[in-house]
Amino acid sequence: MARSTLEKLRALEKLCETGHMDEVLERSLEKLLVYQRTQLQTHLQELEKDLREFEARYGMTSAEFLARFQKGELGDAEAFVEWNALHKMRAKLQHQVSLLEASEGGANHHNILARGKGKVGE
Repeated sequence: MARSTLEKLRALEKLCETGHMDEVLERSLEKLLVYQRTQLQTHLQELEKDLREFEARYGMTSAEFLARFQKGELGDAEAFVEWNALHKMRAKLQHQVSLLEASEGGANHHNILARGKGKVGE
């Protein structure tokens, strides 16, 4: 039976805890983190664009919308339900990006790319 991603990560964690960490593994993990963060940030930018379209259409910020929507002032029109869902998705993605940034120990992925260690597909 195939192991799950989490099981594979735990196996690597155990390996690292024993003191085994070679350059190939280190660089591969670093590239995967940068790649994943880039993917999340791209999706986040797309969501931000969608949110700005709702803001322009309804003449209020997403924060204003959310406050009014949660109070029940706007009803449950399909567009408002979608706007609310996009807002929740943005919060989740922002959290995921912050987790990856924290895992980089404060390192900026642009610095990693500048060193030639973060280019996906190398």
